[in-house]
Amino acid sequence: MLSPLYRISGALIKNVSCDVIYKYLLEFFENQITDYNIKFNVSDNFKNHLLTIREPVIHTVFINIINNAIYWMRNKEERIIKLDYFVDTKEIIIANSGEKIPEYRKDKIFDLFYSQRPNGRGIGLYLSKQSLNEAGLDIYVTNEKKYNSLNGACFVINTIENDI
Repeated sequence: MLSPLYRISGALIKNVSCDVIYKYLLEFFENQITDYNIKFNVSDNFKNHLLTIREPVIHTVFINIINNAIYWMRNKEERIIKLDYFVDTKEIIIANSGEKIPEYRKDKIFDLFYSQRPNGRGIGLYLSKQSLNEAGLDIYVTNEKKYNSLNGACFVINTIENDI
């Protein structure tokens, strides 16, 4: 799952369309989307947004978060992943209908080697946060209804100055 990180050294910083990210995810997770009957709700605001970043970095972040979502949604009747972009606050929302992240775990999930998954390594979200931080972005978990409309896990990506 983290293999795109190996391609970072030669990657240039460029404008990456979130629509391209969405299409990449559909292709990358094609089998799981079909097997688990996962629905993607993707807003036009998300599709039209551009991120200035190394493409392998953002792909790896999304792959990790979506892979976790698929795992935590596996026992849910309705499996939905929502990708949105709030223009007014310049925030990317990645939400799912899986298990909600309890308040006491919200900060811990980005710690190295912290995982609630059986056989989980606790590396993916740590590396995602580190990679985003190096690119001037941040990621956090929220249960606020404004963001977490699916009442599962919900991640927000913004710039460190809240300006993507």
